[in-house]
Parts: sequence; C-alpha cells; structure tokens
Amino acid sequence: MRIPTFIATSLLCLFSLTVATVAGDRRLRIKTNDKIIPPSKRSSSPIKGSSRDTAELRNLQWMDRKDAPAFPKNALKFERGEYQSGLIFSDSPSPGPSTTSSPTKQPSEAPSFVPSIAPSPNPSPLPSEEPTFGPTRQPSIEPSLHPTLTYRPTINDTFIPGQLVVGAYYYPWHADDFHRGDGYLREHLTSPQLPVLGEYDDREDHVIHMHLRWSRQANINLWITSWWGPDRRTDMTIRTNIMQHHKLQNHQIAVFYETQGRIRKSENYTLQRVATDMQHLCEHYFDHPNYYKLEDSVNGKRPVVFVYVTRTLAKRGVFEETIDLMRQSIRVACGKEVYLVGDQVFGKASNKKFDTNPLHYIPLQKLDAVTNYDVYGSMGQVNGGKGGILTQAQVRNYYKVEQAVWKEQAEKHNCQYIPSVSAGYNDLGVRPQNKNRPLSRSLVGMGQGSLLEEALKHAIPLAATSNAAYRTVETHRLLVVNSFNEFHEDTQIEPTKGFSTSLPINYTYGLLYEGYEDRYLEILRKGTEAEIDGLLVD
Repeated sequence: MRIPTFIATSLLCLFSLTVATVAGDRRLRIKTNDKIIPPSKRSSSPIKGSSRDTAELRNLQWMDRKDAPAFPKNALKFERGEYQSGLIFSDSPSPGPSTTSSPTKQPSEAPSFVPSIAPSPNPSPLPSEEPTFGPTRQPSIEPSLHPTLTYRPTINDTFIPGQLVVGAYYYPWHADDFHRGDGYLREHLTSPQLPVLGEYDDREDHVIHMHLRWSRQANINLWITSWWGPDRRTDMTIRTNIMQHHKLQNHQIAVFYETQGRIRKSENYTLQRVATDMQHLCEHYFDHPNYYKLEDSVNGKRPVVFVYVTRTLAKRGVFEETIDLMRQSIRVACGKEVYLVGDQVFGKASNKKFDTNPLHYIPLQKLDAVTNYDVYGSMGQVNGGKGGILTQAQVRNYYKVEQAVWKEQAEKHNCQYIPSVSAGYNDLGVRPQNKNRPLSRSLVGMGQGSLLEEALKHAIPLAATSNAAYRTVETHRLLVVNSFNEFHEDTQIEPTKGFSTSLPINYTYGLLYEGYEDRYLEILRKGTEAEIDGLLVD
C-alpha cells in the first residue's frame, strides 16, 4: 500500500523533531526559580558571593558528557565496591572524557589585590563557636549516597600496642549552615569545587556514615574532634550524633580542646572555664566505650585529650597553671588520670635551648605527649617563608632533621612525640585580608598530592611508642593528619568534585586546584597500609 506523500512528509518531520528534542534534553540544564535554562543562555561568569550562592550548583538536572566533569570509573572506589560520586549516579562504568572540550571560564572581574611574595604573619584564629539552639535536623529522605562494599577485613576491639594509629583532626561544626556560612577557598574558585556531599549538615546520619566510611578507606581510626565548650554546636554534634551513631563500630574519638575559645586573649587568658570544661568531659565523654584511652599499668585507662596551642599558653605565662588545673579537675570530677597531648611542636628545634630555656623544656616535662597542629606555619618557619611550592628536599629536611630533633628532645624529657602531616593550606577563602601565601598540594616537578605522599614517607618512621623504661602507659604509634574536613584552611582530605582551575589569582596565587575526589584518601591508605592491620569497612 502506498502512503500519500503529505503523510510521509509529516511523519518524517515528526521523527526529526523527536530526535532533536531527545538530543537537546541530553544537554546540561540548570533549574533556577522553576525555569529551565539551557547552556546557550546561561551566564559564563563565575558564581560569586557567599556559600549560599553556590546552592544552584546542586540543582543540576541533566548531565551531558560534553559539559560535565569526566569522573573516572573508579572515582571514590571502596575496595572492590564502587560509588559513582557527584552529579551522576550509575552502576555502569563511566565513559572516558569527551574529545570536545568546554571553553575555559574567565573571572568576571580583576583580582582585588596582587599576591605578595613575602611571607605573612601567623593566621588569625577562626571565631569562637556559637551555641546551636533547637532540635537536630534529620534528613527528610533516605540517603542514597551509601556505596555497596564487599571487602570486609576485621580489626581487634582495641588497638594493638605497637600498631600505627592514624588520627585526623575532625570538625563537627558545620550544622545546617555549613559553619555559619564562613568562607572557604573552593567556593570562590572560577569553577567551584564543592564537597562531594555538598555543603552538608554534619549532624545527619548519612553524612556521619559516609565520613566514617571514607575514614576507614583511608585507614583513619581516630577522630580528634574540635571542641569549643559545653552545649555548643561541636559538643552537641559529637555526643548526640557522632558518639551515638549506629555505624561508629570501633572508631575512636578524642577531644581537641580549643584553648583560644576557652582561655581567651580578650579576657587576659584567665582560666575561668577550665575546671567546668573538664567536669563536662568527665560526665559526657570519658566513660564512652569509643573514647580514645591508653592503658596505664598503675592508673588504669587514661582518656586522651589534645590541647590546642599550648606553646601560646607557655608564652603568656599560663601554661603550667592550665595543665595542673586540667589534671586536678579531672581527678576530682571522675577519679581519672588524663593523658594530655600538647600542640607544642613548631618550627626549628635546632635553635631552641631545651636545656636552659624553661619556655621550651617545661612543656615537655609537664605534658604526656607533644605534636604539631600547624604544619603550614611550622614548615614555613623552617623553610624561611610560608607557602609556595616545596621541593622534596625541603620536606625531607623538615622531618628528618627538625622534627627528628623535636622527637629526640621530647623523649629526653620523658614525653611522647607524635608526628603530623598535612595535604596543603589555603585560608584566603576565610581570611583574605591576611594574604597568607598558600601551600601547594604538589611538590616542584611532581603531581597533585605529592606533598602528602612525601610527608608520609618521612613522618611515619618518627611515630614510635614511648620508652617502657620510664613509662607505665602502653602508647600507640600515633600519626595525626591535619585535617579530615577543615575546609576554611583547605587542609581537608574529604572528597571534593569539580573542574581543575588556577583562577581567580587572588585566591590561588596561581596554584592549580582540582576536584580531587578520593585522591587523598587513597594516598593515605597506600602510605599507611603496611603499618596497619585490616580495618572494618562497614
């Protein structure tokens, strides 16, 4: 039967229109104020302003492979299980990058200042925490971010003496406003690089669950949690959400006592909060089975507390009084002997007179252990200026010479030394007025992540248990990572997503930043796996 010409023509047109519509729907489109805006009509200028302005990036509805970042098929893998991160969720492998590249975005305005080559003063501390009022917000739908895991090695219920324990500074301060909307570098990049989980509420069950899984992927089995005082948001999140989480398993928690918020310069470093703070920790933390403790043959289990910038307390003349008050308050409140780790290690040890200067030797005598939180500033002092791109020789010298002297002096004074590492540093998103030169995550002539890789090589051999001849405590070989999720200073290893960029210059100083996915989790896993027994992954 012959089809009339006008019918055939109509069918052909209808078919062509259908094909064109389907092809058009594959293009990247953004939903904003209930309107669908195709790429051809979108502004090419970068998103500016506060973190709230980046919310539209999370409204992606369709993803064309030509417009989207090309996530490798092993992105955010979890040991033979696979989680396709970010904007596309799929059980099938992702195709490779498109051969058609998108034009590079340019900043919409000139940088507000020209980067200074000279090193800048120490970073200013972040503002103190504010209390969180009202009930904890719960997710309205079942989270869909959980990967399927098949690799399930086991670990003993307690750490084995001599085993390497990997701790990471963890910041439970985000709540439902991503830490009050304080700025961070990666929201200001020309191509923003947000956390894979978005600007999350860290009280939510699925966020804590994913952080635990990522930590276990990276062999992190201890969170050193930032703590700003009783009933403030960090305190409430730790004890009501993290320490009660059903997937906590044997993951350990220790408190990082934020002295700048509890012993304040504005109050002339008075110690009015210390005793009640220690009583609160006794009542709500130390008896929890997941709180990090060390076995003492004389005093039983000793809860471990990390103390921020003890070196500052020493300079201000309140160090000894603070440490004595912390110990005595805990003895009175709960009858325990605390194990205090001070943030005392900083800069060159070779020029400090440990035998004659009480500013340096008394902290080593009064503390149980010492470590270095500010790797950025400490490396800068050793290398004659903060930030920039370091060489392998500079990193090696920092650990094998200067940190080795710190270790020697600490042990000479019966004090444990705990090495620390960091992936990089950039606080221009939160403190642009300070103009601190960023520390690159790559070394000269090497790829992204090489700073952390090189640091691990030299830091791990420095992690050692205390000399049993003068210790009754079974210490662990502890290594500390700064940080898991401190986005304000861009030290985090928590996965991010987005296009690579080195713009705008006033935020990057020309350094390249990438949406690195699980790169740093894998670097840490590979760098520590020979030192650690199998970890429980799920």
